[in-house]
Amino acid sequence: MSQRQSLIASKQPSILAATLLVAGPVCLQTLVSCGSWLLAFALLGRYTDETVMAAFGLANTLCNLAGRYLLWGVGAGFDTLASQAWGAGEHLQLGLYAQRVLLLLLASVCLPLSALWWFASPLLEAAGQPAAVAAYASLYARYSLPSLYLQALACVLIKALLAMGKARAVTVACVLSELTLLGSLLALLPHSRTALRGAALASVAASAVQTLVLLALAAADAQCRGCWPGCTLAALRGWRAYLRLGLPACLMLLAEALSWDLVSFLAGLCASATGGAPHAPRTLLAAQGLLQAYVSTCYCVPTGIGRGATTVIGNAVGAGDARRAAAAARLAALLGLCSTAALVALLTLLRAPLVRLFGAPPPVQQVMLTLMPYVAGFVFADGVQMCLTGVITGAGRQAVTMPVLLLAYWVVGLPAGAVAAFTWPRLGLLGLWLGMTLAVYLHTAAYVVVCFAPWGKVAIRWDRAIAEARERLEQPTAPPLQLEAEPACTVEPLGPLPPMAQGSSPATSVQ
Repeated sequence: MSQRQSLIASKQPSILAATLLVAGPVCLQTLVSCGSWLLAFALLGRYTDETVMAAFGLANTLCNLAGRYLLWGVGAGFDTLASQAWGAGEHLQLGLYAQRVLLLLLASVCLPLSALWWFASPLLEAAGQPAAVAAYASLYARYSLPSLYLQALACVLIKALLAMGKARAVTVACVLSELTLLGSLLALLPHSRTALRGAALASVAASAVQTLVLLALAAADAQCRGCWPGCTLAALRGWRAYLRLGLPACLMLLAEALSWDLVSFLAGLCASATGGAPHAPRTLLAAQGLLQAYVSTCYCVPTGIGRGATTVIGNAVGAGDARRAAAAARLAALLGLCSTAALVALLTLLRAPLVRLFGAPPPVQQVMLTLMPYVAGFVFADGVQMCLTGVITGAGRQAVTMPVLLLAYWVVGLPAGAVAAFTWPRLGLLGLWLGMTLAVYLHTAAYVVVCFAPWGKVAIRWDRAIAEARERLEQPTAPPLQLEAEPACTVEPLGPLPPMAQGSSPATSVQ
């Protein structure tokens, strides 16, 4: 180990502390986002009818699949580059990467999707959606358009701050954003001529607050200011090389999301929950929607662990510390196993009160009670793979993920689930869940091989990951930075959150 690496290692926090100081705030952020989304749906239900609520659900699907998922997916390569640049002490390179990713997101995602959002109504009608629902969903998308550009900037800022270990700033911005969303909904929904217009404007206000707070906190931080190289034409180069990291991550996100959308569609075609007594399609659809909501809530903990693993491993790879990177990977897997085992125990032991939580009709509750043990088995494997995804991202091995997802979900899981649901043994909704459970266990097993196998071309080799990171960082795209040696993973102590961030409660956040 070189003298520089020895200095860095002596100043680093422990791997567990570094992981948890990122994981904790990210988990809180995801819970708050989940809770605000559910409350928004409840408020719309109070002030609107079924058509508007259906349009809100459709608009969120449109804005997530053709918007936030693409932003955060294409931007996912920046997780690897930013954490490795920070770990290597190449701070100006991190700032250059941020400029490059922001310009790429604006050019390749925001501008094309602006046209899609603006002309969403005829496209949704052509896809078979009712005209009234499509019109309302298009209205929501048009008024939400500014948030698409704000989210592009927020995406880059959040990923940069997390790579630097500054998770507290991200949490504060997220909590303030969600409070703005809830306050705006309460203020706008009762008085807006159309409730969806009010909901869209509330979303824009929340995105604006989040982005402005992130900018202010970054500008006030000396280390963040030290990462800014000034506007440079170098940000217009290297897009193809970046997309080799970003596109696989984007396709990974979309492949999983689309598989669940297809499962939700097929749920409405099932005749029963488990192959026994028949159920009404609306009962099965309602049960499926609530079960997916519980699964989304369970994602909060493994999402945080995976994000912490990305930061610590990326920093270690950038610093050339293979031993620390390997240890962080093992710790992420262990934390994933323990946390998801605890979640499975809670889902199993407390399934009755959890099912009653939303006050669903008795037939829906009965279907959920029957399927909850199977859902718990799904959650266990899915939580572990989310933690391992953080390991793969930190190592910069996103290219191996897409073949795994296509095989596990689209070649094996979905066809097997459809056969089990509709052909043999005609298990209905349970058959779909068994197919997805088979897919996620294949997914997790493949990721275990990628992260820990001592053989195979796809397995992570930390010396090779370090060499690839060094090769990227040595490209002459940024001026050299003259700074004193600093820790490779400088994680800001979390400290107490402001009063408004305490006691926050729980989906759908693509951060």
